[in-house]
Amino acid sequence: AEAVDPYHPVFQGVLTAHEPTGPDGPLNVVQMIDPLVGTGFTAFIDGTDMGNGHLIAKPLELSMGWIAEWDVGVEFFDGAGQYAGGRRMLFCAGTREIRYYDDNRQEVITTAQGELNLTTEGLQMFRNAIDYLLEPEFTDDEPNGRI
Repeated sequence: AEAVDPYHPVFQGVLTAHEPTGPDGPLNVVQMIDPLVGTGFTAFIDGTDMGNGHLIAKPLELSMGWIAEWDVGVEFFDGAGQYAGGRRMLFCAGTREIRYYDDNRQEVITTAQGELNLTTEGLQMFRNAIDYLLEPEFTDDEPNGRI
């Protein structure tokens, strides 16, 4: 994954590296997905436009959304008519199924989906995302600062 917002709490304590094609660039790459688990495929959002949200990470060299968030009360996309009732986060992980014809077995094979395919770093990011979303939200409008 490419950390679009490398200072987001989801990356806390996560080992990042240089982009393979830019060894002098920023430390903003994390190996989140283990390609040897299941099919090796994970589904992502097709595009990096998160509407009124904030893109946090995307697949390296692809224009797709991997991790994104929306603040409380924000309309997800202009005109969507749907609003975040609290902080909301998209965190893509898990394998997706594929169907293929196996010549040796002479049959169509459908692989399992939903297998946990996160690396050690990916699991840390997932735990960080949970911790981040469980933090109480504060506002200046409330006398004690809590929502």
